[in-house]
Amino acid sequence: MFPNHPGRLRPAAALLSAALLLLSVSVATAEDNSFWTRSALTGDWAGQRTKLEDRGVSLSFVTTSEFMRNVDGGAGIGTASLDNEDLQLAIDADKLMHWKGAQFFVYGLRTFGHSPSNYAGDIQAVSNIDAPNTTKLFEAWFDQSFGEAASVRLGLYNVNSEFDAKDAAKPFLNSSHGIGKDWSQAGPNGPSIFPTTSLAARVKFSGPDGTSLMAVVADGIPGDPANPNGTHVRFDPGDGALVAAEIGWAREASDNAGNARLGMGGWRFTSKFEHLRDVDGNGDPVIVDGNTGAYLFVDGQLWKGGPRAISGYARTGVADTRVNNFGTFFSSGIAADGWVPGRPEDRLALGVAVAAHGSAGREALRASGGDPAPETALEGTWQVHVTPWLMVQPDLQYVLNPGADKQSKAATVFGLRTVVTY
Repeated sequence: MFPNHPGRLRPAAALLSAALLLLSVSVATAEDNSFWTRSALTGDWAGQRTKLEDRGVSLSFVTTSEFMRNVDGGAGIGTASLDNEDLQLAIDADKLMHWKGAQFFVYGLRTFGHSPSNYAGDIQAVSNIDAPNTTKLFEAWFDQSFGEAASVRLGLYNVNSEFDAKDAAKPFLNSSHGIGKDWSQAGPNGPSIFPTTSLAARVKFSGPDGTSLMAVVADGIPGDPANPNGTHVRFDPGDGALVAAEIGWAREASDNAGNARLGMGGWRFTSKFEHLRDVDGNGDPVIVDGNTGAYLFVDGQLWKGGPRAISGYARTGVADTRVNNFGTFFSSGIAADGWVPGRPEDRLALGVAVAAHGSAGREALRASGGDPAPETALEGTWQVHVTPWLMVQPDLQYVLNPGADKQSKAATVFGLRTVVTY
């Protein structure tokens, strides 16, 4: 692993290596065609990878490198680089040890670099791999299913891996297309999501007609807010819990219609929070019991014709405006697959994400000299699948009212991401 420092040269080295690799591959002989079609850069390990998977053991290593440059507006002109390394081990215990319905999952995470939001000045985060420089155990859970009807998951758990998850939102780099800003802002150290998770218990029930119900209880303060390095599992007095539930309905794709999903959820932090505006007789913030919010989304395939398809999603959410700066949030996106001539695997996508202050948040910003206005992030991106194991993604974002402040000049951010699966 690499030492803990911003590592600005490492993304450059990764991109240079990818460019040299592509150059060498372009002059490869016909015998090297398997290099283009293999699912992972390191191949099948002389057949050992397939043998492991047949026995229920799957190991993956993925590196994501990113350059982002704010060329105008925001907090200032500048370039940032980020790297994200994901090492995952999944075990199907049914195949490996005849433990019916059991799964184990371990996820190691390494993040380093410099935040592009320091230049864009935004609050939604133009990069969804923006995180402190650290190496940590991100997830480690056990899942037991009971036929097709129910399952229980216990351990270090990323809530956004199943809750508030939209397939059509996956191409976007802006963080708000993952979990909504209404939810991601909440809690003393955020909910149990990237890059810091907490111990949790999740139950899921599935009906025969495509309906589902999920519920989770997690530690209310993931990690250690004072120390973002490494993995910290703590149960301090006053942490409270994050409690969330999501009801869903899904339709599988058919000859006459594409796949579709509808989800509706709510969340609550059970600990106490300080009011953003109101004070008591001593001038101290009024204490509010709990912090709640809710969201609704629709996600699915809008059209399909031969190798071409169009999918999209829309999502809205609200949060308690007494204790959260942002009371309403909306995001939407549309993605087109197979529309680039000769490139059936490429995906083009356009998206928008809007975060607006609540009443107390607006007053707090005005008190500090700002002029509240919804922050609106517009994004256009192109996922270029060079090979099954290499993706290159140019990205453009235009952020209106960065920091949700009308006084801030709109930011224009160009990005380039590479994803290599080993």
